[in-house]
Amino acid sequence: MSKPCPDCVTVEFVSPSGVVCRRFADGAMNVRIAVGQLCHPEHGLLKEMDSLGDPPPFESEALQRQALEVVARMGGVDKATRQRLRQWVEYAGHLEG
Repeated sequence: MSKPCPDCVTVEFVSPSGVVCRRFADGAMNVRIAVGQLCHPEHGLLKEMDSLGDPPPFESEALQRQALEVVARMGGVDKATRQRLRQWVEYAGHLEG
């Protein structure tokens, strides 16, 4: 795999739920780089949580902690849904340093 040109611009498309496909030396994977929208009916974290797939890992431990803080403060969802979302965010994990 060739290295990108240092003078070239790289464009990344980030989903509304904060997920992007990142390249690594041995391939690529989806990672969460932002908390993203929580309640978007088609793309938010609540919709993603209810899908059958595993959650993508957070890019960093700090971002995962931030997501847990957002979940703790978010309004408009019942206590049981908030608890499930917290567990889902914890289950997603994060990439190691």
